[in-house]
Amino acid sequence: ASVLRVRLAWAGGDAVSLSAVDAAGEPVLSARSLVLRPIAADRPAAGSTPYRDSLFQLAWTALPEVSAAAGTELDPVELTLDLASDPELAALEVVPEVVTVVVGSDGDGDVVGSAHALTARVLGLVQGWLADERCADSRLVVVTRGAVVAGAGDAVTDLGAAAVWGLMRSAQSENPGRFVLIDLDGQEISASVLSGVLASGEPQVAVRGDEVRAARLVRVPGSGGSADGFDAEHGSARGFDLTDGPGYERDSGPGGGAGRVWDPEGTVLITGGTGGLGGLFARHVVAERGVRRLLLTSRRGLEAPGAVELRAELIAHGVEVAIVACDVADRGQVVALLAGVDAEHPLTAVIHTAGVLDDGTIPSLSPERLETVLRPKVDAAWHLHELSA
Repeated sequence: ASVLRVRLAWAGGDAVSLSAVDAAGEPVLSARSLVLRPIAADRPAAGSTPYRDSLFQLAWTALPEVSAAAGTELDPVELTLDLASDPELAALEVVPEVVTVVVGSDGDGDVVGSAHALTARVLGLVQGWLADERCADSRLVVVTRGAVVAGAGDAVTDLGAAAVWGLMRSAQSENPGRFVLIDLDGQEISASVLSGVLASGEPQVAVRGDEVRAARLVRVPGSGGSADGFDAEHGSARGFDLTDGPGYERDSGPGGGAGRVWDPEGTVLITGGTGGLGGLFARHVVAERGVRRLLLTSRRGLEAPGAVELRAELIAHGVEVAIVACDVADRGQVVALLAGVDAEHPLTAVIHTAGVLDDGTIPSLSPERLETVLRPKVDAAWHLHELSA
């Protein structure tokens, strides 16, 4: 099993105690006392709007104390492992305090294959690192290039390495202080920069030119009410406009309500459209973006729980709705799906929510379990990207 087992017990008054263990019975978290109290919904903080404190976005902020142009030399000496040679930690006589591994796609153009291969190999390395007692006081630094967007004009150039960032962020959350993520913009990382990053305690940084940037959550400007893209009942939404050239362009959502206008004559495809998240987006684009034609997919189509009811609800709002059974991780099925779109109402937007849940802590994962969850995300997203271009 991959789920956590959680135990709640009354701790007196308004408090409960909480404990959770993983599938192997190992403790994950515990709290002697968790006190719950009601929030006065009719008394928001002074100067705030109802949603001011609820919408955030990621921003990369320069760390003035860490410069890519200066710093002290790394001590102790850093060791670099070559992921391509399948490094065996057991072969190391001594594990230094800092070990770096450079991760990147091999450039053969197989985006889907590299994402699967890189995440599987990094998973094996991380599992070995956590299982080796000699690594308990050491930090593993994973270095990538072009795996994150860290500022205006930036772009992801290695999608396989971007998938590794997702995996490593989970590893970091489970094992604070054991792993560091560094993304470069093509340059090599010097010992002085590495020293500065490690001294800063930042778990994730991006080096861009002479700047070292760290990820921060910042409030979305102007995020009050549905006028700027927030649906008070169903949450916020982001869409993708396929009419403006190659790639996906962010269109609407918090802070982006003044963006492109959705084409009411076009067809909007929502993968995983009969699920909870897919249904949320379907209702949102109808109510907030004026969409009148929806193509919803799921692996079971109309046989999926709630699909018939969702279609009836949308039709009652004057929307033309087609619900189709389609495994979007299967390229052939996506080809057939898009070929069936009415030429008079061509595809103008894609919202990709399809996914498979198979949660588990890092030690319990396997390449097979990774593949299960990557297929409807990595494989499917790439099929949609190429076939809708």
